[in-house]
This record gives sequence, C-alpha cells and structure tokens, in this order.
Amino acid sequence: MGSSGWMGKAWFEVAGFEVRLLGPADGGALDELYFACADFFEMVEGRAPATGDGLNLLSARPEGLTLENKLLFGLFDLGRLIGAIDLLRDYPERRRWYLGLMIFASTSRNRGLGALAFKALRTWVLSQGGQSIRLIVQSQNPRALEFWLRQGFSNVGTAIHQGDAKENQVHQLELTLVPPMISEPT
Repeated sequence: MGSSGWMGKAWFEVAGFEVRLLGPADGGALDELYFACADFFEMVEGRAPATGDGLNLLSARPEGLTLENKLLFGLFDLGRLIGAIDLLRDYPERRRWYLGLMIFASTSRNRGLGALAFKALRTWVLSQGGQSIRLIVQSQNPRALEFWLRQGFSNVGTAIHQGDAKENQVHQLELTLVPPMISEPT
C-alpha cells in the first residue's frame, strides 16, 4: 500500500495500513490526531494540543533544512489518520536522519504498530542512503525510552529541550544503520 515516493522510489509499507506523505490539505486530520494524543502533548509540551498544530508540524523544521528534506508521513486505517511520523533527511548532517515525532492515536497504541511502522521506516531510510537515525525522548516518558531502546537505539547523551510551554531533560538516542566505513591505511 505504499505510495509513489520521494526521488522516484516507493514509500515504506506497513501491512494493513495506507502510508502516504501528508500535505496542507491534511492539517485538519493532523489536528484531530493531536487531540487524540493529548496525553502525550500535555506530558512533553506542558500544554494541550490546539487547532493549527497540525499545519505547524507540516512546515516546522530546523533553520537551514530545506522543505524537501522534511517528510511527514501519515498512517491511515480505513481512511482515518491514526499515526504520524515526522522525519528529517540529512539532519543534522548528511546521511543522518532525525525522527522528530512518531505518534499514534491512543486507540491504536499497545498493539505492536509502533514497532511494525518503525521496522518498515528503518528499512526504507537505509534504502535511501541513511546511515543512522537520531531522536530525543523526554525523561518523563520512560515507556517511550524503553520502546526506542528495544528498537536498537543507544543512549548517546542528555540535553535540555525547550518545548512550547516547558523545558524538558531529554535522552538523545541514535541507531546506526550502516557501520562507518573504515579508512584504508595511507
């Protein structure tokens, strides 16, 4: 069910779900998803979701990163948006990808969908030339930290992240997809 994708390749596929790149027309559906994930946003951002958050997510990216390197995927079940994956290509450096957000509506959680979606995403990122994936997890979200460690990520540090309404200590995680090339002796 993958859609025609970026650079002429197919997007990743998640069995039983439609995966497609989201655009401005999906702002309302993204807002609905945010409201269905209110517990997450209140925990990590210190505020309830608001109308317009979906449209903001579509364009939010670090300074200097082109819009073509921001990919926001939606996972649909019977035409309803139940999950979103925000991915930055070549950030903070070439061949490193950054997973900004992976959320699922509360009714779709604890069913293995996160692991299934991430496995497909990981394989696709590797096929696109990615060598590693980075992400952060807020310290007040131990279940998310456990999830990402089970997916093979390593804790590479901690930092302070300024959210919309509060500051959080975060774990910086990284998953190496391809071992670094070993230089030939000179």
